[in-house]
Amino acid sequence: ADDDGHQPSMGVIISNNEIRDGCQSDGIFLAGGASGVQIGPGNVFSNIVQSGSIHCDNIQFYGSGWNNSIVKNLFKTGSSFLMLVDSADNAIISDNIFDGTGDAAGYKLQIAQTTNTTIQHNTLKNAGMSINLNSTATIRNNVLVNSTYNPNAQGSISGCSSCAASYNLSTNAMIGTNSIQGTPTFIGGASPPTWAGWKLSSGSLGYLNGSDGNDRGVNYYGPDTISLLPPLNLRVVN
Repeated sequence: ADDDGHQPSMGVIISNNEIRDGCQSDGIFLAGGASGVQIGPGNVFSNIVQSGSIHCDNIQFYGSGWNNSIVKNLFKTGSSFLMLVDSADNAIISDNIFDGTGDAAGYKLQIAQTTNTTIQHNTLKNAGMSINLNSTATIRNNVLVNSTYNPNAQGSISGCSSCAASYNLSTNAMIGTNSIQGTPTFIGGASPPTWAGWKLSSGSLGYLNGSDGNDRGVNYYGPDTISLLPPLNLRVVN
């Protein structure tokens, strides 16, 4: 295992990329204590679907990095959107859309052996979330549509030892205090085809009544695809 402990901040930002199709490796893999990395805004992950013996996550943190963040990204159709494990502490997961429609159901967000994870203002559809192995987390202002939340996926003893959940909206069981059980209404319909379509309609459950006065679920709507511009000052020499 490449576990170098918490390292100084790298100050790296990965934004406005399209990462898609196939399963030859993880989309983004942070190892060796990589810290201070921000993934987002504006990345689109799509169709990274596991097949055969290769395990592929859209994003995997591995090896005790801390103060990393996943903010304002769109995930569409994938076997495993996020694998956050092995003391990846003080992580922030905020304003992302995790749309698992099109792939088999399951825990597409897996969080284990981490402390002080903040999971807020995300919208999950057909994308279960598990938190286990003595993790601690704050889960607030999220929207979960047909998405199971399990804070004790490995049993009550080794589950989420201190999960504080509040102001979530779920079509399944209520999650934490000040939560709502019901179905939200998106401006783009039940399965929005565009990023902007995931905005809550003005009459929806969760509209402008999060703990901070904003919508529950995502509050960021970036591009659905990335326009790839030709490189500048590129010279090809035979």
